[in-house]
Amino acid sequence: MNNKETKPAAVVVNDDTTQLGILSGLLAKAGVEARAFESAEAALTAMDPADPPDLVVTDLYMPGIDGWRFCRLLRSPEYEAFNEVPILVVSATFAGDHSEDISADVGADAFLPSPVDGKAFTAQIKALLTEKEARRLPRALIVEDGKTLAGLLKKTFAANGYRVDVALTVREAEAAFAKTPYDVAVLDYHLPDGTGDALLDALQTERPDCVCLMMTTDPTPALALDWMKRGAAAYLRKPFEPEFLIELCARARRERALLRAEDLLEVRTRELRERVKELTCINDVRRAVYENASVEDACRSIILHLIQAMQFPEITEVLIQTGAGAYASDGGVEGLTHGLHSDIRVNEEAWGRISIFYTQSRPFLPEEQQLAEAIAVILTRFVERKRAEEEKDRLLQAIEQAAETVVITDAEAKIQYVNPVFERLTGYPREEAIGQNPRVLQSGEHDQAFYEKMWYQLLNGEVWRGRLVNKRKNGAVFEEYATISPIKNAAGQITNFVAVKRDVSREVLLEKQLQQARKMESIGTLAGGIAHDFNNILTAILGYAEMAKYDLPAESKASNRIDKVIRAGERAADLVRQILTFSRQGSQDLQTLMPAPIV
Repeated sequence: MNNKETKPAAVVVNDDTTQLGILSGLLAKAGVEARAFESAEAALTAMDPADPPDLVVTDLYMPGIDGWRFCRLLRSPEYEAFNEVPILVVSATFAGDHSEDISADVGADAFLPSPVDGKAFTAQIKALLTEKEARRLPRALIVEDGKTLAGLLKKTFAANGYRVDVALTVREAEAAFAKTPYDVAVLDYHLPDGTGDALLDALQTERPDCVCLMMTTDPTPALALDWMKRGAAAYLRKPFEPEFLIELCARARRERALLRAEDLLEVRTRELRERVKELTCINDVRRAVYENASVEDACRSIILHLIQAMQFPEITEVLIQTGAGAYASDGGVEGLTHGLHSDIRVNEEAWGRISIFYTQSRPFLPEEQQLAEAIAVILTRFVERKRAEEEKDRLLQAIEQAAETVVITDAEAKIQYVNPVFERLTGYPREEAIGQNPRVLQSGEHDQAFYEKMWYQLLNGEVWRGRLVNKRKNGAVFEEYATISPIKNAAGQITNFVAVKRDVSREVLLEKQLQQARKMESIGTLAGGIAHDFNNILTAILGYAEMAKYDLPAESKASNRIDKVIRAGERAADLVRQILTFSRQGSQDLQTLMPAPIV
């Protein structure tokens, strides 16, 4: 688009159609062709790398790919064609304060609060299209004594839009801090002349806006807890993927920006309405959430408590609209068209909308729009918490009522949870099983090599499946089929193991019985085949013996001996018939017997 002689073109992204129309109209008045999109994904799909736009104007909070991620993608190596396109962020969440920091946080060139002032917006658009000032890049300091890792991290940060410095020692880091205001500091714990957490304390005191992340090879949980208490935004266990560190930094900077915005909103609201009773309001809200089973009812209670605490006489109505209906604080909204609106988003998806209606007909002040945003933020947080608790309850009920045994252990294989099926199958009550190692169930049927192979597979992050012969608390042996899965945290470290097992003792018994039946059937088939062949041999023996007897005198010794051969052959033939009967291949001769003589 940059090489055309017609007017410049801008991509505008905003999920609010009203805002989208207003911004597109202002761009048109400024002589810019506006190409409007309701989502970042649609904009990215339509943007041509061979003909990039002259400008991008985007909101921050949108469903799917939000404005934060959208800006990061436009500045990433994967979308290199758009790296130099100017970006203007327009958002109602933040005020004009710290606009330079907000722009740097998201990789934008400029920031304007919403609702925008038309003249200021037009002036900013013209400045971005004509002035080629260098964009302020966020500054990052890598404190790592390993030159190879330090170089790799520096290269990764630079590829993602950071200006990067490297310090190999505590002394070098202190000198860098003294002359450069860093936005991000990544601190190694073990350094040649000290520890990284000393730098953490100094940074938290001298530059609290700097996002600090600790990294170490030490697996001690107490260290991580101590660093988080002292202000670290996150920590990583070496080794880790450099891109994961970039993602952690982005999240931490975003959270810091949101906290900064929340602080600003709180100050502005307190200045605007000194009668806000914040502590009472928050306590009432907390009780409203936990005492109401319905999320919608809880939100209605939240609105009532907020409005009562803030005591705004010019507010005539507060309305929350959700998929389940609409809930008003008081009165009706018929005939009221002058209102402030803010979406309530849960997990980046639109859940409802908060609307504040005023009796005044004047244009709204930015502070009043921020009030609506503040209420929406409070509602969003409590809805997310309530939803998370409901989801947790549903999951727990499903596990508790499952037909299979469910066992959850920590990373050291100590049992943390068992469901009722485990109790019934093993005889161990839950309170007795928790804290134990699953080896209490071992029956001795498996050797050490079996368990070593299992744990090797699990500790390498693989799912193990197989049969286990275990014993109950009373010593009875049973067999179960188990699927054991390692659970990892965001850093890729194994934190738990989950075993889902099914008692297959009866199935194993039936399988053994089936195998025995098949063996007997095979033996019968073999016996039948042998009997048939032996019968053929006996036929020849008896036949020739009878013929020889006819050729001999009746009183001769040879005739007597032939009789003995014939009787032996007949006994053998009788034995063959029994074998055929056993193999179910011969006919059965049923005879009536008198039991008395036999007895």
